[in-house]
Amino acid sequence: HPGLGGSGVEKQDFEATLEPLLAEPRTGKTVAYIHVPFCETHCLYCGFYNKAYREDESRIYADALIQELTETPDLIVVALGWASEPRLVQNIPTEGYDVLVLYDYRTLEPLAAADTASYGQITLLAWSFGVWVAEQVCRDIPFRRAVALNGTPLPVDARYGIPPQAMAVTRQGIRRTGTDLFDRRAYGTYYDRLSETLHTRPLEELCDELDALSEAAAEPYRPNIEWSAAVVGGADRIFPPAHMAAYWKELAIPVPDMPHYPFGDRTAMEKLLKNVLKSAAPPLWKIRLPSFPVSTSSSSFR
Repeated sequence: HPGLGGSGVEKQDFEATLEPLLAEPRTGKTVAYIHVPFCETHCLYCGFYNKAYREDESRIYADALIQELTETPDLIVVALGWASEPRLVQNIPTEGYDVLVLYDYRTLEPLAAADTASYGQITLLAWSFGVWVAEQVCRDIPFRRAVALNGTPLPVDARYGIPPQAMAVTRQGIRRTGTDLFDRRAYGTYYDRLSETLHTRPLEELCDELDALSEAAAEPYRPNIEWSAAVVGGADRIFPPAHMAAYWKELAIPVPDMPHYPFGDRTAMEKLLKNVLKSAAPPLWKIRLPSFPVSTSSSSFR
């Protein structure tokens, strides 16, 4: 309404009235009215357009409004798994986003909030050991959504990750005979297509990376990222699906035929992420963390 002392503008005069106002430079403070059309009740005197409040519709509207007001690009942070390289994410639909890929974890450097301050909404996609890495290096990043892909924050764990004995055997086998057996198990039906270009770094570097990750991830800590959803591949032969489902509980999204590598099918990834990113936004859920000891010692990874 026009407020006290004001008067309405007739429909036929609206354009002629508005154009001079928009063309005139502003010299002082300006007040903008932003209409949010979701109301739990409809006041009888209100003539504004409104809809009954629904959380899903309200979130979409608010996200779009915030993005338009801030006019800043959105960012996807992709935390890859062990022995990975950026080209492995080529099937992630990134239109409309900048992308930051984390990989090669022989040493870990925390990301500061200032590193991502110029972005609007920030989404985390963390795969395999990258779930644990994100917990170490992204603790100060204000993620709008955080989605785990075939991994947990406890990657070396008898209940919620890869059993420690299996991890020890894997490390020994890779140092002795290379990555081929692991790659076949991890990439499943995508192995033949990717095998010739999977690794450009020497085996010694990959072994050093796996040793560093395995030993650091076995240390107790408390996860603090508020995860929105977790994709659990039913054909995963690296992280036991039952262990992932036990950790994530109601956050788990089962994908029966998915191997450990989740990015092989672009069409499937587009569909999956469209559904996940549309619906997964904190604070829809609060993850119930399992019980485990918390270290009181300092760590260079924290």
